[in-house]
Amino acid sequence: MCCFLAEAARINANHEVILKKPIRVTWKKNFRDLDKEANVYIRNINKDVNIREVDSYFSKFGAIFSSKISLDDNGNSLGYGYVQFEKKEQAEACLQEGEIHTVRGFDLKVEKFQPSKARDKKDLRNNLYVKNLPNNMEKENLEGALKV
Repeated sequence: MCCFLAEAARINANHEVILKKPIRVTWKKNFRDLDKEANVYIRNINKDVNIREVDSYFSKFGAIFSSKISLDDNGNSLGYGYVQFEKKEQAEACLQEGEIHTVRGFDLKVEKFQPSKARDKKDLRNNLYVKNLPNNMEKENLEGALKV
C-alpha cells in the first residue's frame, strides 16, 4: 500500500508549479547510476508546450526517469530541456525516429545529450568593443584598420 501511495504522489505531484517553477518528483536514485546514454536534449520548445505534454509524448519510447524544460527566473521557458529515460535503448528509439518530433502541433528538435565537456567548443564571440578612437575617425578607416 505504501509503495502505491508513493507512486501516486510521484505521478500527481511531478511538475506541479510552486513559486513559478515546476517541481520534479522522482524515485530516489544515485545520479551516478543513471545511464548517461539514456538522456536526450530537446530544443526549439515552444513557450506554449508544457513539461507534462513533453512527458506524455516521450513516454511512448519508454519509462522516463526525469524530464525538465529550463526556465528563466520568472518561470518562462528558455526553449530547451531534457528527457532522462531509464534505459539507453529508449533514448536510442527516440533518436531513431528522427530529429524533429511534434508535440501538440509544435516541432521540437531532439538530439543526443552531450555533457558540456564533450561539446564542440566553438568561439561564439562576435562583438568587438574598441575604445579611445579619434573623434574624426570614419567608419571606413576603422574597418580598414581592423582587417586581419
